[in-house]
Amino acid sequence: MGLFYFCSDCAKKYRTLHRLKEHVLETHKKELKDAPERKECSSNKKRNRVGLFYFCPDCRRKYKTLPRLKEHVLQVHEKELKDAPERKEYSSNKNKKRTRDDRDDRPRDKRQRKQKKEDEEEEEKTCIICFDEPPGAVFHPCGHATLCFACALVMKDTRGRCPLCNRSIVAVIKPFF
Repeated sequence: MGLFYFCSDCAKKYRTLHRLKEHVLETHKKELKDAPERKECSSNKKRNRVGLFYFCPDCRRKYKTLPRLKEHVLQVHEKELKDAPERKEYSSNKNKKRTRDDRDDRPRDKRQRKQKKEDEEEEEKTCIICFDEPPGAVFHPCGHATLCFACALVMKDTRGRCPLCNRSIVAVIKPFF
């Protein structure tokens, strides 16, 4: 909790009037005429982001000010923003109650959960390159065993690095289970 000065253009908060004046001059290219009244606000960084924002038409990132949006479009998308989009309301309230429609499609009973787990385990028992053979090679020195022997030899000869941890492959070992 504390008292803050708020920018009237972008709603940023500042503890001192001096910092607010600097912000308005640098960001909005104008001088602050009347000193705004200090308002009480929580300084918690994890507060809900609620307000009006400009959204990038290409990637949907949100910006509080139009100059920042124009700068983003120019730098990231390498084009100029022709028409200024209108500001839209946005809320990042992550604590809202989820409805039944919002929930993911997770299995409802034990039998479905068990079947899903078995399917995932079965997927883990195949080579991560060809998805045909079971893993049959161990990389030395990292010890990862997620490829079949044929794919492991090709990986050692072509890339020379483990696909999981990116360590150099010294040798491919064929274990006998």
